[in-house]
Amino acid sequence: MSTIELEEEYQVAEASEHDKRQHEMDRLTLVEVEPWAIIDGVYTDEGFLTGDINTAGEVRETCPECKDARLKLVLRQKLVRQTHFFCERCTRCYDAYYPNGASALTIV
Repeated sequence: MSTIELEEEYQVAEASEHDKRQHEMDRLTLVEVEPWAIIDGVYTDEGFLTGDINTAGEVRETCPECKDARLKLVLRQKLVRQTHFFCERCTRCYDAYYPNGASALTIV
């Protein structure tokens, strides 16, 4: 193997390791949050009811309960006291944290 081939092989391996480390750093820990703690609404026999809440779109994270359902980002608004992720399938709410413990959804 030539020196150039060895250098190219090393660069590919180094880039792959960087991508792996970056992915691990980007991985979020999701913690389920009770809806009543972050959204204005009421509990009824049918569950927790609230007024209309807008989502800001899907995120890459999936629901830990449903496994394949993409979560939606819900920003603070009239009825929402805390930004969070929401699963439309099971209606669970989640807060998110980086591996170092810092909140991923709080702007400081």
